[in-house]
Amino acid sequence: MPLANLPSVRTGQQVLVTAAGATQPVDGTVSAIGLLPVSSTNASTPSYPVTVLVPQVGNALSSGSRADVSIVTARAPDALTVPASAVAMVSTGTGVVTILKDGIATRTTVRTGAVGGGLVQVTEGLTAGQEVVIADRSEPLPTATTSSWRLTGGGVGGGAQGGGGFTRNGGNGGAPARGAPAGK
Repeated sequence: MPLANLPSVRTGQQVLVTAAGATQPVDGTVSAIGLLPVSSTNASTPSYPVTVLVPQVGNALSSGSRADVSIVTARAPDALTVPASAVAMVSTGTGVVTILKDGIATRTTVRTGAVGGGLVQVTEGLTAGQEVVIADRSEPLPTATTSSWRLTGGGVGGGAQGGGGFTRNGGNGGAPARGAPAGK
């Protein structure tokens, strides 16, 4: 566990363990956190050992096998969330989101909460149902010469996947982005 993440981890926390080749995680808990760092390739960022207890290991998780481990550090039930690609983080707890209303894009500052699973919780600055601009990861990143905006396609579908949306084009390519409703 990197030093920067250590303050958010404590014994007893829920852990999701997905064995290599498995599609479903199994539950576990953090049973111990090492007090001394283990060796690392980057001496400026030490890592600490974290022990996870998995009571129901199943067939896919055997001693010495590899697995992906996610420690649940926050829960936000019924939270207002947007796709992570819609938020440009400014600092811890603050980001900028571009809202699309009547074909006009407007940047607004938001307060952010929990982050995970490709979503960012927005605690202030948006309301459910507002359209936000999200990145299209299949397109190249915008360049310094990208300057014009144009509306493309039709309305937005449900969730993060949408038909139509908002595209930034011009200059040296540009990265299209799509509108998605902020939702719970």
